[in-house]
Amino acid sequence: MNMANSIVPRKGHEHDKYLPFHVVLPVNQLKAVNPSTSRVNTSEKYIQVISVDNHEFWFMGFVTYDSAVKSLQEAVQPHAP
Repeated sequence: MNMANSIVPRKGHEHDKYLPFHVVLPVNQLKAVNPSTSRVNTSEKYIQVISVDNHEFWFMGFVTYDSAVKSLQEAVQPHAP
């Protein structure tokens, strides 16, 4: 796994700012993909990705959430030889 940039809170003049980051997770290093929805705001949808070494990553802001969940879940399914 390669974390190209990390999210780091930066103190701004008026409020904290967060910088975007990139994460590269090789498919063969993924153990699980779990869709999730905020209990407070059901329009906020997340995808939890768990790596084989049990690191958790949470992603949000997908243009096509359902398609992203489906594609990621299919990618982590074992393939028959």
